[in-house]
Amino acid sequence: MFSSRLMQEIRVRRGWSYGAGCTLRRSRGRHWFEMWMATAIDVAGDAVKTTLDLYADLAVRGLSSEETALARSYVVGSMPFHQATARQRMQVAVRDAVYGLPAGYTASLPGKVAELSASDVSNAAARWLRPDAVVTVAVATAATAREPLAAAGAGPVDVVSFDAY
Repeated sequence: MFSSRLMQEIRVRRGWSYGAGCTLRRSRGRHWFEMWMATAIDVAGDAVKTTLDLYADLAVRGLSSEETALARSYVVGSMPFHQATARQRMQVAVRDAVYGLPAGYTASLPGKVAELSASDVSNAAARWLRPDAVVTVAVATAATAREPLAAAGAGPVDVVSFDAY
C-alpha cells in the first residue's frame, strides 16, 4: 500500500524510487517475503540498508495497531475483487490445489484476516521473518553496485552475468 512503512521511507521521505513494496510469496516449497524498489545506483546502498533495517524492525516489533487495522481493512476489502469472475475463482481454486491447501482456503481468508489482532500479526512476524537470512538481488552493473551493496550489509556479493540465464 502507498501508506506502508517501506513506501513512505523509500519514496515519500527520501525520493529514492518511484515505488517500493513488499509481499509474501507462496510456493509449494518454502514461502518467501519479497521486497522491491528501483533506485538509482548512487542511492542503492542506502536504500538497501534502510530496507533491511525496516525489515529487521518489523520482525522484532511487528505492526502497530493502526498499521494492522489499515492493512486488515485493505486486504478484507480488496480480496473480493480477486474473486469476482468465474475465471478468477477457478484460478484461486487451482492455486489452492497446487499448494495442497484445503478447498476454499483462499476464499475463506477475508474472514480469517478480519479476526487478526496487532498482537497476532506481531507474533507471526517474530516467528516467520528472518532478517539474518535475507538474500539481496540487484540488477545493476557489478563495478558500480558491489561496494554500495557490501557497505549496506546486503551479504556476500556474487556477480552473475546478465546472459547467464
